[in-house]
Amino acid sequence: MSFLYQMLPSSLVVLPITALEVTINLNKTCDTWNDLLRSYSNVFSAESTQATVLLFSAHAVLTEVLDDPFEFDFDQRDVEDAGGAIWVDELHLTTTVHSIISERLQRVLGFPVSSV
Repeated sequence: MSFLYQMLPSSLVVLPITALEVTINLNKTCDTWNDLLRSYSNVFSAESTQATVLLFSAHAVLTEVLDDPFEFDFDQRDVEDAGGAIWVDELHLTTTVHSIISERLQRVLGFPVSSV
């Protein structure tokens, strides 16, 4: 029996800047959620010896891409350019980035990853 839990982004950016207090509260809430999720997942895993408990953060993968775009065959300008290789628009990721996240998730789940 396997359980996969999705962690929340550890940092959120909410615009406009006047929403800074909301952003700070959301970040604290997400951090609290992730801390509790880790803690309870560890307890659950220890108490349920037949269960496989996995944590995954798509946000962590995206952060890796944005912090080192060259590692993923992107250019530095792709990090901020809407309509580029990373961002379809100001919010949505490209299929290529979704594929990177999917590949990482497959690895976490122990599935073979095929190269395209």
